[in-house]
Amino acid sequence: MGCRKKGELLQSMWQEYPVRPGLSVSVFDAFPDEDFSFHYRKENSFVDFGFFLEGDFVNDLRDTPIGSLKVKNFAGTGGIGFFRHMSGTVNIPAGKKTRVVHMHVLPDVLFSMLDEDAGYAPSCLRRTLEQKGDADFPSSVVCLPKCRLPPMNCFRCKKQLRRPALHGGQGA
Repeated sequence: MGCRKKGELLQSMWQEYPVRPGLSVSVFDAFPDEDFSFHYRKENSFVDFGFFLEGDFVNDLRDTPIGSLKVKNFAGTGGIGFFRHMSGTVNIPAGKKTRVVHMHVLPDVLFSMLDEDAGYAPSCLRRTLEQKGDADFPSSVVCLPKCRLPPMNCFRCKKQLRRPALHGGQGA
């Protein structure tokens, strides 16, 4: 597959929706006919909450501040992470539906949203919120089926994500 066509295909699979300043939601929805892989490199300032809803793939993270990681994603897993910079490769198997929802939020926005509850955040997230030292971290969890329902609704309601958000947010 040519580089241009591959880029167009990836762009059709990945949609990002601003919710309000410092907060966005991205939806990855893929069902490739053939094995599909892409490489990425990014400088990052957002805490990322990810929900893996359907399918499976391995994200081979390289060049992170804490070294290389192989993150095995499959339906029902999720996680929180923060890496100031990273690169990696994602390989998606052919003939499998893959659905992922991510919430990207700036640490200071998340800190203000949590307000007095910030103290209950896991220590790795608190270091990021308080901008103390080496704050890069990955964390993964298995989500209960009821926890997967709200993110799954993003696939049914993509048009609603484009509307202005509540609490003074900015729509796409």
